[in-house]
Amino acid sequence: MRPFAAPSLAAKLHLTPETPPGALVSHNLLHIDEVGRPNMTWREWFAEAGSSIEPPTPRLVYNAYPTVVQEALVGNGIALGWQHLLSDMVERGLLVPVGPTVWRRHSGHHVCWRQGSADHRYKAILEQLQIEILGRSAPFVDH
Repeated sequence: MRPFAAPSLAAKLHLTPETPPGALVSHNLLHIDEVGRPNMTWREWFAEAGSSIEPPTPRLVYNAYPTVVQEALVGNGIALGWQHLLSDMVERGLLVPVGPTVWRRHSGHHVCWRQGSADHRYKAILEQLQIEILGRSAPFVDH
C-alpha cells in the first residue's frame, strides 16, 4: 500500500514517490471509515513505514473507498491505495505515487503447495497472480 495523489496536487506540493512519510503529515490525508474494514489506516501506514509520526485527526472520514479515490483524482487530498486497484489510473496518468510502498508485516496472502507436489503449473499460477495483483513489475518470491 502506498499514498497516491493527482499529478497536479503532487506537483503543487512537490511530492514524489520518494517523499518521506513525515512530509505527508501536514497535507490533506483522505481517510476511510475504519469500522469493520480491513483496510490499512494512515496510522498503520505511518507505523509500517517506520515513522513515529501520528497522523492528525481526520477532518472528514469517507464511508466508501471509491469516494476516497475520487477525491484523490480531483486533487482534494492524498489517498492510500493498493497497486492492483490503482495501477490502471497510474498508467493513464490520473494518479501518481507520493510516498513509499509499505507491506503489512503481520498479514498477507500466501500460495502453498505440499512439499514435493509442485509441478510445472505452479509457475503459471504465480505469474497470473502477479499480473492480477501486482502488475508485471514486482515478481513474487519463490520459496
